[in-house]
Amino acid sequence: MADINSKIDKLRNIMKEKQIDGVLVMTDDYHLSEYVGSYFKGREYISGFTGSQGKALITLDECKLFTDGRYFLQAEEELKDSYFTLQKEGNKNYKSLLEQIKDYLLRDNFNLAVDFKTLPYSFAKSLEDFIESNNLSSSLINEDLVSLIWDDRPSLVSKPIFLLPLKYSGESYKDKLAKLLSKMERDKTDTYLLTSLESICYLFNIRGDDIEYTPVCYAYSLISKDRQTIYLLNKDSLDKKVKKYFLDNDIEVKDYFAFYDDVASLISKTIALDKNNSNYQTVKVIDNQVNKINFINDYVIEMKAIKNEIEIKNFKKAHLYDAVAVIKLLIYLKTNKEYKDELSIAKKLEDFRKEQPTFIESSFATICGFGPHGAIVHYEATEETNVEVTDNNLLLIDSGGHYLYGTTDITRTVVLGKISNVMKKHFTLVLKSHIALASTVFKEGLSGSIIDYASREILYKNYLDYNHGTGHGVGYLLSVHEGPQNISCSRFNSHPIYQGMITSDEPGLYLKDNYGIRHENLLLCVNDHENEFGKFLKFVPLTLVPFDLDGIDKKLLTQEEKDFLNKYHSTIYSKVSKYLSIDEAKILKTMTRKI
Repeated sequence: MADINSKIDKLRNIMKEKQIDGVLVMTDDYHLSEYVGSYFKGREYISGFTGSQGKALITLDECKLFTDGRYFLQAEEELKDSYFTLQKEGNKNYKSLLEQIKDYLLRDNFNLAVDFKTLPYSFAKSLEDFIESNNLSSSLINEDLVSLIWDDRPSLVSKPIFLLPLKYSGESYKDKLAKLLSKMERDKTDTYLLTSLESICYLFNIRGDDIEYTPVCYAYSLISKDRQTIYLLNKDSLDKKVKKYFLDNDIEVKDYFAFYDDVASLISKTIALDKNNSNYQTVKVIDNQVNKINFINDYVIEMKAIKNEIEIKNFKKAHLYDAVAVIKLLIYLKTNKEYKDELSIAKKLEDFRKEQPTFIESSFATICGFGPHGAIVHYEATEETNVEVTDNNLLLIDSGGHYLYGTTDITRTVVLGKISNVMKKHFTLVLKSHIALASTVFKEGLSGSIIDYASREILYKNYLDYNHGTGHGVGYLLSVHEGPQNISCSRFNSHPIYQGMITSDEPGLYLKDNYGIRHENLLLCVNDHENEFGKFLKFVPLTLVPFDLDGIDKKLLTQEEKDFLNKYHSTIYSKVSKYLSIDEAKILKTMTRKI
């Protein structure tokens, strides 16, 4: 970690020169995206921590890295021997990032430098209010100090945009725009500032390749009744087909960075924007003396979360093709004794996916963790961490793909060789948790925080738990993690699960230095029953890959759970076997046998 520490030393020298007391380095890009391009990986550059979520807080005498439970083990390893100390978000023994910054701001004239374009407005507003209410002399400074020492920082580039035809999107841009304008009229909104890359690409039926694992393009948009503008980083390199599409749909195309000037020039408008997806700089440039600002939930986010009939039909195709790829890998793992390691298995799975129709890319970096590595929730094998995959332990593989037909996300825990009775018990308990959520029935309007208990109850009764959410929404050829819905025990999780939403079901169990278990399918929410008591919903699995029967302790399953599993496995065989060779289909028959 000598390299990381030397970077901190350089940064602190600049802080002293500029009389800066603290530096906050976010993981976010200008759109607060989950995954970011290499240009925005300043937090990784300055700390050495490679997880997809985290913040670095650096003062003249302290360095702190904040991340959540998915990354605790990974961060502990990557921060070894550096100046950084790990701050465990969500752990009652640690103050939150917001609380710790407030502690610093209480010092006389403490100033904190941060790039306002990567700072969430809601977070900045909390700090602003704290400074004002306490009449402090401290301040936030809009400056990206890490860029001053990042000599080989990658360029901010944009790759070609492509159109998503109606046979994939299921709804035209004009129809989506009409829905959006209706929402704006309802709220008496003159201008809507759209900053989420996924929402922009969904609305305009375009996709890109600017961020790894998320097929979006860097863009902003201003929407009003009479004018719809998209601001693109690659405005001058659009192909003829895309240019014609924008022209035919009366979409004005402007330069990416002109967005801030145009926002600043808005006069006497009622402006709406999503405070959860807007950076601090966007709000700062609005003259709120002459404009009215309404902070709303993204108008588009629920539109794209509730899939239309064509999207659902296509999702089923994507999961069928994806099942072929994953099942081929499972067969390979079970029948080949040749040397294997984590990286080669991840590569093998990607190769199988590349053989499938309309495959574009992985939907996130494959998690392939053998034994103790499986206990690291978001482990990603590298040349330094890669290990041989042998027998008598569990292999956790969490992966997904982007297809023109939709996006997949699946986790399977594979039994290799003989495993202990305790391992089988844990494997089965997590599977029971998965089945409990997949087979639950609930009233329309219930949030994911209530539904979450259907999964966790079984583990709670055995005094076990997992330190992550049970489910997240999934976009259509957008982000593999999509809101507004999710299934978790967080008290802040209040959005209902609606018919047409696609959500993951992924309970787990992680025993440090031993093994990890996770069973994940994607579920489609559908109508189950309506009567005088209301509308009742249920889930239908989209994923078509068997669970490893070699890991199950059948004595722990109820008859209902056995029936669920047998029906699910029978469906898999009937739908997928025809896409396999005769020998592969025979093995799949064994994998989906009745229990």
